[in-house]
Amino acid sequence: MNQVNYGEPPEYLKNNKFFKRLDQLLQAKKYNKNKHYKIYSDTTVTNKLAKIYKQKCGYCESITKPHCDHYRPIGAINKEERHGGYYWLAGEWTNLVCSCSDCNNIKGTKFLLDKKGKRIPKPPVQKEWKANSKSHLNEKPLLLHPGVEDDVPNDHLEFNAQSEIFPKKESARGRYTIDTCSLDRKALNLRRKHRIDVIINNIRRIVNICLEKNINSSPIDEDYLQKTVQPQFNEFIKDICQNLEEREYVLLVKQLLNNFMYFFDNYNSIQFGKIKKTPQEIKEIVNYCWNQWFQSCPENIKL
Repeated sequence: MNQVNYGEPPEYLKNNKFFKRLDQLLQAKKYNKNKHYKIYSDTTVTNKLAKIYKQKCGYCESITKPHCDHYRPIGAINKEERHGGYYWLAGEWTNLVCSCSDCNNIKGTKFLLDKKGKRIPKPPVQKEWKANSKSHLNEKPLLLHPGVEDDVPNDHLEFNAQSEIFPKKESARGRYTIDTCSLDRKALNLRRKHRIDVIINNIRRIVNICLEKNINSSPIDEDYLQKTVQPQFNEFIKDICQNLEEREYVLLVKQLLNNFMYFFDNYNSIQFGKIKKTPQEIKEIVNYCWNQWFQSCPENIKL
């Protein structure tokens, strides 16, 4: 999960046709897909939602054909028969999340609150309908929202070196978000791991090529590293950082770049061919290059 900025809603959600449909829904006091689907299904809505999410799922960060998921379920709420769903939020811009079909189907109508939260039973009088409105934040939802400023994914989610996702510091919200969207499903983990494979293996390739030219020198001095390994290391990491937000699994890659040696040390598939260097020497070389790069790393990469 990565944070996004919703900005202004698309024009459709501000025109008379939309408000007419919204009034009909509010009078009905219950969402009916056959009658009210058009309130949010306009193509301009889907297109703008996909644009702010960079064509990626807001929950798992996989590039996807966009689906409009309702963060707060609008037709019903799982295991709460007395609540008919947040029907009044069917067309609320900040209640829409770009989602892949897998996350959308798995999430369904699940939407638990913290024990200290209190569910809103009907539309707030003052129409505080935005996801970050006081009335909605007071519900204390367990599911993280990509568009709520205080819902910082890095505070609740973390990855190990094999790209498996876990709740950070036993975060209840992290645990619920993972479980609700099945962010630890096998197919998704394999896709994330491939992203890490490409990065780690390219670092391995860079180190291999440079060390082959200086195979008998031990230890390798800093001048040599600055002239050989460091420029290629920097260029490769620069390429990763460019347009990072457009690519899949931003949170994973940012955590890797901020804690590179953890991923490098614990990665299971590192092989350095016939290089006559000890694992400790290899580690020191990579650690040196990473530290040199991180000192001037772009601010948007730091967590």
